[in-house]
Amino acid sequence: MNDNIDSNETVINLIDEIKFLNKFRKLLIISSIFFGVITFVYGLTLPKEYVSKVTFIPTDTNSASASSSALSGIAGLVGVTVSEGPTKKSIALAVLKSNIFLEEFADKNDITRYLFPEAWDKKNRKWKTEKPSGDSIGSALRDLFSVSGSQFDIYELEFEWTDSLQTSSWSNLIISELNNHLRTQDIEEGQKTISYLKNQLKINDVKSIDNVFFQVMEEQIKSNMLSNVKDDYIFKILDKANPAGDPSKPKLLQMFFVGSIIGLFLGIFYIYIRHRFFKS
Repeated sequence: MNDNIDSNETVINLIDEIKFLNKFRKLLIISSIFFGVITFVYGLTLPKEYVSKVTFIPTDTNSASASSSALSGIAGLVGVTVSEGPTKKSIALAVLKSNIFLEEFADKNDITRYLFPEAWDKKNRKWKTEKPSGDSIGSALRDLFSVSGSQFDIYELEFEWTDSLQTSSWSNLIISELNNHLRTQDIEEGQKTISYLKNQLKINDVKSIDNVFFQVMEEQIKSNMLSNVKDDYIFKILDKANPAGDPSKPKLLQMFFVGSIIGLFLGIFYIYIRHRFFKS
């Protein structure tokens, strides 16, 4: 019985509050529209940002490079077990966000000056003081893109920047540059392995080991040759990024509604404060 009474009193109080606020509906409408327009106008002053997405897949999920496999094979001759290590895909995804690669990518494609416009002298086309560090460049680029993947090894790189054409261009370039970077790295490691094996052949007198060295060298040379002719070295682009037509930010309509709601609550707060003040 008491619960029913309390429930009825709550409903009655709510109705009274609505009636009370209804007396100030013009003020609430003005407050809501005013703050909505203010946030909308503020949104117009913000720089537009565009998002481009590129979809890619790994072309090879095998672990380790040929040079690593070669050294593992040699280690096996003396009874040493070498773990396979991370896959090429895992290594590539780690390199993608490394400072060394991102600085190389930014320098090669003339991106650094766009990341740090306040430090770049446009007139004389040089840095005002000194070029930003590799850590700063890497950090600035990492803030602009993200990589997500599915259980089927389908990945999507999303790049966000203030210029639509640059956004799509950088999205596609970063994958191709990553392939080139890793290809060069593996070829250099392969050449070192071949040089090492050639030196060992000169000083080794055991024919059975010589045969293994020749076999490993042959595999390494084949791997280097394939690396040179393979365009999609680690990742293959399935869907290239295209210039975005509409900006992803600022979301003006959303900002207007949020501003309107804030204005409404501020109006209600003002009404109750004013009511209590005059009542007291």
